[in-house]
Amino acid sequence: MIAKVITLMNMPQSVKAAKRCIDSGSGYGVHVQNFNAVTPKTVDQFVNDEQIYTRFFKEKYSRFKNALAAFSSHYSLWKESYQTQQDYLILEHDAVFVGDIPTFLRGDIVNLGEPSYGRVETPGKLGEGPLSSKPFLPGAHGYYITPKGAWDLIRQAKIKAKPTDVYIHQDDFEITEFYPWPIQARDTFTTIQREEGIQAKFSYLKTGKMDILNVR
Repeated sequence: MIAKVITLMNMPQSVKAAKRCIDSGSGYGVHVQNFNAVTPKTVDQFVNDEQIYTRFFKEKYSRFKNALAAFSSHYSLWKESYQTQQDYLILEHDAVFVGDIPTFLRGDIVNLGEPSYGRVETPGKLGEGPLSSKPFLPGAHGYYITPKGAWDLIRQAKIKAKPTDVYIHQDDFEITEFYPWPIQARDTFTTIQREEGIQAKFSYLKTGKMDILNVR
């Protein structure tokens, strides 16, 4: 399994957070590599080259180009998984390991991340089972894919792409979830959301603050 953390290499806050992710993974025997993120500056060419559908990125919770760039970073890793025929653990820079990653997973798309916002249902069983915390990824900060899962995600992006977490929805994909979740999001800033988008984040509700950063 290849583990990569999406990192805005020209943003010190992202690099620092990603290092925390890498260090926490090392504590659980996972070698995590940085992945140089697609940025709002480079996303137009990327989306044009890959023919990604963009209509559903125009919404009130996130900034259009930022959300599209984040999605494109995930998409890039799906492509790597499919092209190399390797299983991938995909992480966002605010992810932190808090438990062991299972050595065997049955699903082709498996949520490993503890929900980071909104209403949540606690899974009713330990181990791997159907996605039940939300109908879509409860934050895209930590999930596992096989090459088959990667290909499914790539194909759908041509006709129905959305902000990453809500894009990976059980209405469109077969998704499982491992509980207790071995990955958490510990976010003190956002490079994607608007003010409206941070209101339901658990970190914001706990501290009353979250920095909304611009990305070059």
